[in-house]
Parts: sequence; structure tokens; C-alpha cells
Amino acid sequence: MKFNAYAKLNILLNIHGKYFNGYHSIESIMIPISLCDILDIEIITTSNDIIIQSTDSSIPTDERNILYKCGKLFQKHFDISDGFKIILDKKIPVQSGLGGESTDAACFMHFLNNNYNLTLSYESMFYFGRLLSWDVPICYLKKCIYIHDKKEICEILDIKSKLLFLLVMPEFGISTKKAFENLDKIEHKNVEAYPLINALLTYPNQVGLYVHNCFIQAEPRLLKEYSNFKKISKQIGFDGVSMTGTGSCFFFITTKEDILVKGYNYFKNLYPFVSTATQVL
Repeated sequence: MKFNAYAKLNILLNIHGKYFNGYHSIESIMIPISLCDILDIEIITTSNDIIIQSTDSSIPTDERNILYKCGKLFQKHFDISDGFKIILDKKIPVQSGLGGESTDAACFMHFLNNNYNLTLSYESMFYFGRLLSWDVPICYLKKCIYIHDKKEICEILDIKSKLLFLLVMPEFGISTKKAFENLDKIEHKNVEAYPLINALLTYPNQVGLYVHNCFIQAEPRLLKEYSNFKKISKQIGFDGVSMTGTGSCFFFITTKEDILVKGYNYFKNLYPFVSTATQVL
């Protein structure tokens, strides 16, 4: 059985300091997009082994893999005696900030919930998702979501208009751990979320004016790429440009198909990863 694990964009990403346990307070607006990994899941009834194969040789397929952790977590808490063979067709670049690991786990959680009739409550979904990674629950919901940890806000935003994205990733990636370490060393800029939320709900062609990601400031290579991308974005006619997550994939945003095609043709031979995407409704 094959399932799509949809990537996500952080079109807003603010960090409001640290909690006492060392975790960061995150404020974000996240959108699921059509770029996806594909999970081919087979149930093993003769053992509880979890076998993982991947089309990307850089991804561990042992107990370090988030799919393995997810499987073992659900086997333990829900007394699942079956095992699983998962073939991961990797389309989302590693260390891109597109939530590849988290969305894979969220997709597997959906399968487990549906196949074993677990009827996970909203609270249970958040609890088990957060045991795996911070944004697994967000990926699980597959909606545009505004989240603010400190204010305990997790709100679904009902986007009506179609947003188009051009994804461009440089030759280097940034691990989440390294991104947070870099950000902790500098004074970074946050922005207000309301203008972006208002644009999403009412004026989609203005969304690009308010996209923001504080992690761009934490890495000189990202700042250099961002400066270049801003100039090209204006030249081609995109509404705006920002970075997808902790790094290092960037996105250009528009509501016009011809601008998207023009941008894709410009970048397709210049960077190792260039792709188009729309939000998942």
C-alpha cells in the first residue's frame, strides 16, 4: 500500500527564546505542499520486525530512522504484534527544512491509526507525534496551521486561494541541530504574524510581502543566497521569497502560473534541486 507524505513550508518562522528544558519557543505558519515522499507499507504478520528500505542511501534504515521509532512506539503502546516493511521513495531533499522526516512519521501514524482502528484523539496524536519530533503533529493534520508555543495557539487557517511555490535548494544542507546552535549565537529578528495571516485569508497575492524566516540570519551562506534570490524574485515577478524551515531550501511564491513556469525555467539548470509545488487543500 502506497501513501503520500507531504512536505511542508514554514512561510513564517519566529523563535522566541528557550524554555528551561533547552527546547526553543516556536511561532510558525506551516503549509503542506504537493511535493511528497512515497511510503510503500507492507504488514508482516509473522514477526514484529520493522524493515526499512530507502531510495536515498544517505538515510539510515536502522533504529535511527524516525519510521522505525514510530513503529516501535506504536507497537509498544497499542500492543501491535505485526511488523512492517516500509520502502521509502525519497523525493523531499534531506536537510532542506521541508519536514521530510516528520512528514514520513506522520504518514506512518495515519496508516497505523486507520489500519488498527486506534481512533487517536487530537491530544493523543499530539502526544505521540511530539515524542518523535516537534512538527510531526503539524504534518499529521495536513492543514495550513498557525502555531505559537508560548501562547498555546494551534489554529487551522482556511486558505481559499491557490498558492504556487518554486522550491530551490543550494548544494549545501543545514541540519536542524546546527541551525538552532547558530541562531542561539546571534540577535535575530522576529516579525508579527497577523499581516501574513490576514493576507493568507483575504489577499493571497500579498502573502509574499510578509513571509519571514529568522534562520536565514544565522548562516552566512544562507544570507548570501537570500540576497541573490530577492533580486531575482523581483526580476521574474514573484510575490516574495523566503526559506522553507531551518534550511537550506528556499521558496518563491506566486499566484500566477506563468510566473511559476518562468522561474522554474530560470533556475532548473542552476541548482541541484528545483521543483514546483502547490499547497495541499
